[in-house]
Amino acid sequence: GGGTHADAETQRRIGRAVHDALAKIQLPTDGILTDDARAVAMASARSQHLGEPQVARVVGLVESAVSSALVRSIAAGRHWKELPLAAALVDEARRDGGPPVVEGFADLVGESAGGLVVADFKTATGRSSAAEHLLQVAVYAYALRKATGRKVERVVVSYLGIDGTEEETLDGDELEAAIAGVLGAV
Repeated sequence: GGGTHADAETQRRIGRAVHDALAKIQLPTDGILTDDARAVAMASARSQHLGEPQVARVVGLVESAVSSALVRSIAAGRHWKELPLAAALVDEARRDGGPPVVEGFADLVGESAGGLVVADFKTATGRSSAAEHLLQVAVYAYALRKATGRKVERVVVSYLGIDGTEEETLDGDELEAAIAGVLGAV
């Protein structure tokens, strides 16, 4: 019925507000949201026409993200937010002669000792499409590697909840296999 659609739409708006806030605020290395950052999160939520309970949820999800060890470690070094990525998938050409191009925005990319770390935030409850999410981030890793020539150490999908985050990580051989899978799938 109509209720489910409204819920899905509210979830989308919450997701947009959280991503908007995380892109705008300065990520705190101590994992504690400043008053300014909290105000930005509230403004992001209100710009999505969310009611006060959802505004509080957006703030809570932003707090979960910044307090996670993942985001704190990325915040401590050089990092980029909402990084636009595009790369041609070179293994197979389209009929018109050009290779297909993958495009997207990486929520957060950071430098670590072992290379680049790509983080993607998910706000919707339920992780039924975890494999799809990891593939999406593997595509970003591929695009990042093509663009920079640098090693991508790992990709992380961070599922944000009010009580904290849960993470799925791909690195090493698993990441290489995922990238090979992406190239093979075009």
